[in-house]
Amino acid sequence: MGRRIRARRGSAKAGIHRSDASEERRTRVDPATDSAMAKRGPHPALLLTLVLLAASLALSSGQSCVEKNKIFQKHHVDNPLLSILPTPYCNWMMRRREIYRKPLNTFINAPIPSINNVCSGGGTPSGNGLRRSKFRFHTISCRFNPRTRSYTGRGVSRRILIRCCIGLPVYYRERQ
Repeated sequence: MGRRIRARRGSAKAGIHRSDASEERRTRVDPATDSAMAKRGPHPALLLTLVLLAASLALSSGQSCVEKNKIFQKHHVDNPLLSILPTPYCNWMMRRREIYRKPLNTFINAPIPSINNVCSGGGTPSGNGLRRSKFRFHTISCRFNPRTRSYTGRGVSRRILIRCCIGLPVYYRERQ
């Protein structure tokens, strides 16, 4: 059976104290909601969780533009283009770059300075912090087929859409 709880009114301390019949245990109660408040005291597990969360957010958002550009290059830049058909190219490149099973990925077959130029004079603002290249680039789009566990590649010449950070490309906008 539950205990009967009495509310003691007129307490000089902040909040209302409730006590059970034996007056041995007291529960702090929020005066606005009349519901029990959390116990006071150290909570090391909660503190550790908050510290780890703050550290992971700082690391993920604090990634430098240069590091993001290296990831961009790994995922999207390949120059010079190998002279093989797009489908075997995609299967080989996605494994080689260790991004296999990514649903869609595009490789830009151009020198890095040409791609970097889109972040300055070679591109125009396109909204959402993106820049559209003024010139066309040869690209190979690789689409993963989970049934066959392989990629289908398609080569096309197109203008690219990228996001830049301190003059370096850090994000490629895939075309669905």
